[in-house]
Amino acid sequence: MENKSAACREVFVNTEGVLKQILPDELARREDRLAAIARLQAEIKQRATERDRKTQEEYEQKIADRRKRRMDAVLHGLEHETAAWAEIEPGLIN
Repeated sequence: MENKSAACREVFVNTEGVLKQILPDELARREDRLAAIARLQAEIKQRATERDRKTQEEYEQKIADRRKRRMDAVLHGLEHETAAWAEIEPGLIN
């Protein structure tokens, strides 16, 4: 029994010594990984923000182009209508 206890104590002491050597390295490795993950998350967020900004700009340009085309169509229609009325009643427009 005593040999078993002594053997267990020796294993514990040896394991404790190994853990004291391994743990700091493992903690440092994990901290490095967490820092790398945080950097990548920030980069992903930055890319997403830039993509969203670009998408919003493209959308706003598309809407502006659409409004301009509609306005041009209305003005073009008014020009034709005005010309038609001028032909019907020459003194009405001037």
